[in-house]
Amino acid sequence: AVARKPKKETVSGNVIVLSATSEDETAMGYDEKGHGMFTYHLLKKIQQSNGSVKFGDLFQSVSEGVRRDAILKNDKNQTPSVSVSSSLKEKWEELYF
Repeated sequence: AVARKPKKETVSGNVIVLSATSEDETAMGYDEKGHGMFTYHLLKKIQQSNGSVKFGDLFQSVSEGVRRDAILKNDKNQTPSVSVSSSLKEKWEELYF
């Protein structure tokens, strides 16, 4: 697992950034799945939706899966986060991945 404190930067343009953790948390591996926990749940949701999923639904599904499995598998919190540029703040959740 790797712990890094992200720089506080404002996202600009048409950008949506999904991150594996929030604040001072550590991104956990999911060894039996062969990925990090965040990557596993991200790829799983994309596959289940055949690549057609709204960002809001994608983030909600990934976030729920990661939070649940981080506690069950590692007994630690891992809370994915999202950063959105100001131009997309009001509509990012309805945009398709």
